[in-house]
Amino acid sequence: MTKLENVLVFAGTDDEKYVDDVCTLLDLERGKLESRYHSDSDPYFRILERDVGGKDVYFISRFHNNTLHNLMEMLNFANAALHEGAHSVNVFETYLGCSRQERKSKPGEAVTLQVKANCIMTNGINTFSTFTAHSDATILAFDPSRTRFMNFQLWPPLIRVISKIAGEEVLIKPVAPDAGAAKPVREILNSTTVQQDERFVKDLALVDKDRVHQNKGKSKSGALIGDVTGVIAALFDDESVTAGSMCDAAKICRENGSIGTYVNLAHAKFMMNEIGTDLFKNALEQGIIDRLIMTNSCYLPPDLYEILGLHKDSEKLIVIPTQPLVAEFIRRSAENKGVPYLFSSRGVLGPYENIANRVKFAERRERDEDYEKRFKSELKLYKRLAEPVLGPYKPMVRSHRKLTESSDEC
Repeated sequence: MTKLENVLVFAGTDDEKYVDDVCTLLDLERGKLESRYHSDSDPYFRILERDVGGKDVYFISRFHNNTLHNLMEMLNFANAALHEGAHSVNVFETYLGCSRQERKSKPGEAVTLQVKANCIMTNGINTFSTFTAHSDATILAFDPSRTRFMNFQLWPPLIRVISKIAGEEVLIKPVAPDAGAAKPVREILNSTTVQQDERFVKDLALVDKDRVHQNKGKSKSGALIGDVTGVIAALFDDESVTAGSMCDAAKICRENGSIGTYVNLAHAKFMMNEIGTDLFKNALEQGIIDRLIMTNSCYLPPDLYEILGLHKDSEKLIVIPTQPLVAEFIRRSAENKGVPYLFSSRGVLGPYENIANRVKFAERRERDEDYEKRFKSELKLYKRLAEPVLGPYKPMVRSHRKLTESSDEC
């Protein structure tokens, strides 16, 4: 038995397609479960697999604008898995909900992150993983003797995409849209990819955000600290809900002489907010934002391009799939290999290159009656999960080159 044969992977509500991609990359079948609500809103949860005992089970969920549902479903899963004798219970929540209130700043406030961490630790979850937590202090809420917390930054794949799409004769300057984003942007500046790429300016710019409307949940961007004249301003933030700060920051960079603006988001929460989608749509239409680069760590609707006023082949929007990263995390965990390297500047391309190798292997196989079907299937997977990061696949067989020109043919 291989170590992956001792793994079962399950999906949170409405994340079945996302997790199916993860399972395809692992050559596993997605585990079956039932999750619903009674007429009085009480939850019902049941794992339908019969061979959970002794297995390492993984539960994967994304943000769907209902943080409390995600929390309850995760806890129910852990409880059910432990009752069935699972060897270990592991959760990968691609966006860490309940984490924005990680400290007490006013009398009477609850520390919601602490509440969630306590629920996770007392419910028998062995490892809890997420992408780009809102605060580095998140790890302090977890006791590693009870639950191992793992926070993987999504900046490396975002940087790789910027490096790929930017021209050779331009300069790129990382910009923090507010003071809170300054620390991760400094970490980006120190990354191997940025340090080795001469196009990246080795200092950051900062947009001073004046929260004059804090009581109404709004903020107002103010002055630019730093020089963006004649460079591409690459703005980074972990999340954007109403998009106001990011769009204001992009506009300020334009007004201060930047020749382009690339907005980079780890979590596209704005897709759940009509105000946010409208602001980004207008900014893209008006040329305030040249490229919107984000991941699919949050649920994205099928008509994403239409909502943002773009045609489906528009180069203004790039969505980086995170399924390969989750799949490789599970593989490395099962095989007891180092996980942090996976999310480093050097290691982050590995999961995407593995998909390219799948296509190459299918292309090199002996031709039989299923050869063309097998190649098209692997190429289709590459187009969805690896092409946004690596670019179009270049087939070795000349007759296959037409297949790479149109997604519809696959």
